[in-house]
Amino acid sequence: DNEFSGEIPAALDGLAELRSIRLDGNRLSGSIPSLSGLRRLEVFNVSENQLDGAIPAFLARFPPESFAGNPGLCGEPLDSPCPVSSRKKKGLSGAAIAAIAVGAAAAALLALVLLVLCFVRRRRDAAATGDNNGNKATSTPTQDRGFTPSPVSGEMTDLADLTSSKDLVPSAGETTTRRLVFVGAGAGGYSFDLEDLLRASAEVLGKGSAGTT
Repeated sequence: DNEFSGEIPAALDGLAELRSIRLDGNRLSGSIPSLSGLRRLEVFNVSENQLDGAIPAFLARFPPESFAGNPGLCGEPLDSPCPVSSRKKKGLSGAAIAAIAVGAAAAALLALVLLVLCFVRRRRDAAATGDNNGNKATSTPTQDRGFTPSPVSGEMTDLADLTSSKDLVPSAGETTTRRLVFVGAGAGGYSFDLEDLLRASAEVLGKGSAGTT
């Protein structure tokens, strides 16, 4: 009962050897400091003051009578719980909500990009498959049917030249001369008329085993 006023000084926390604090019956106000450094503290009494706020956890081991007469005090060992602070009621802060929103938007954008890439890749694969099928369908008909080019293309060319020459088809007014044409003798092939063949036959017949006739 010394009529002390003001707040309990936090410097008391530095008095490690302090064993007893009796501040009851004064006009002290404000909150009680932690005093967690007073490991040897055995007696603590701040009853009948004007203190308020939560009782520090380190001092909750003292009986309720040590804090009686302070209507503003709350928490253990008193029966009056402390009200939930406004910060705890608010929950997440604005910065936390903004960070969550940005993360969700980034995840959604990444998922959209992956979907677009998958779609483009499927379209590209489908186009490549269609091109391969088109190339197979437009292959050379002779190869599809199993035809092989003739190994005597040169002789076929000579024959075509002969069939289109005037030797085989005479023009009007010309005397038709029947000639035998040997194909495959080269570009300047051999040709014989009927008189040449008869003369050759006569010479062969004239030359016998008995001599020439």
